[in-house]
Amino acid sequence: MNISPELSWRVRALLAAAVLAFAVALSPAARAASVTYTVIPDQCRINTIVAQPMTRLRGNAIGTFRVISGEISGDPADPAHTGKVRIVVDAGSYSSGSAIRDHTVVDSVLDAADFPEITFSSLAIDNVAMANSDEGSASIDGNLTLRGQTRPLTALVSVALPSPDRLEARGEMSFHYPDFGVPVPLGIFHLMRAGDDVIVKFLIVARRAPR
Repeated sequence: MNISPELSWRVRALLAAAVLAFAVALSPAARAASVTYTVIPDQCRINTIVAQPMTRLRGNAIGTFRVISGEISGDPADPAHTGKVRIVVDAGSYSSGSAIRDHTVVDSVLDAADFPEITFSSLAIDNVAMANSDEGSASIDGNLTLRGQTRPLTALVSVALPSPDRLEARGEMSFHYPDFGVPVPLGIFHLMRAGDDVIVKFLIVARRAPR
């Protein structure tokens, strides 16, 4: 049976994107002492990709997770030192189009019954670079908590402000999921192992909260 725990990581990517979005939104162009953006769960997308056993024949396992909530805030004059982001993902929402895989990932791999949430909390925002007043990029350092294990993570993200009240952050990253205590899936007859790295592609969308 093949599994895609990487999906759970996708959350972290998602979380990182939100952070960067925050960095751009809190740039001097924002012209406000404090800015807060609230994540819009239904408009966020998180895709995870992991190599299945016998990848050349079966390809990659691609799955998604649902964002529960999130917030990005900070001082526009100093996003690197005041920016904060927290994103919460539903560990039991993993979906890949395969009922068997989904059940295995949620129950056995992520143990969602005991660890129902995947969270990302930022620690620092670095390398903030503005392409213009509405677009930018940054690197975000933070902690990802998955299956009860917390590990540091650095993500590269790009952010755009299509309107004064809307923020969109996109990014892609990868991580070694056994570092979080997630077992590597086994395939046919438990002789073939899946890949142990996860690629996460994400889109985080948030709206500016009223003052």
